[in-house]
Amino acid sequence: MTRAKQIPSLRESERPTSATVSQISLGAKLTSVTKGPKAKIFHYPTPPAPPAIDGALDIDTLVAEFAKEPEMAEALRDARQEFSKAIEKNEGVTLKSLRLRAGLSQMALAQRLGTSQACMSRRENGREAFSYDAACNWADEIKVDMNTFREATKQLRISK
Repeated sequence: MTRAKQIPSLRESERPTSATVSQISLGAKLTSVTKGPKAKIFHYPTPPAPPAIDGALDIDTLVAEFAKEPEMAEALRDARQEFSKAIEKNEGVTLKSLRLRAGLSQMALAQRLGTSQACMSRRENGREAFSYDAACNWADEIKVDMNTFREATKQLRISK
């Protein structure tokens, strides 16, 4: 019995296509079906994390180890500043490019602002709004004026 046959509530005109059957057999769950080829919505399960490799470090730990050595810390700062130039060339001035221009990682800026790296990521990507005070503190830490900071936030579409 194929998984497509396990969806009994579908009318004949809404039955899964062969592409749908292959998606369902890959573990996707059909959560919504309406008429039309673009109306099928699938949710794929999150793949399991890869197994840990003995003796391997995650990237945050590795960068923290490198940053302990002054020469490596300077190299990381320089690399971030160079990367900011590439971002600004392609995307214009963004919160991410301003942070990188200051030579800071999300984690370092988060620690200075008393928040989490995840919060910094959400704010840089427009998934979390921030107060005027938070914006002022952020601008102070990355050493830009509020006009520059405001320009960098113009492209954000804050989703609630």
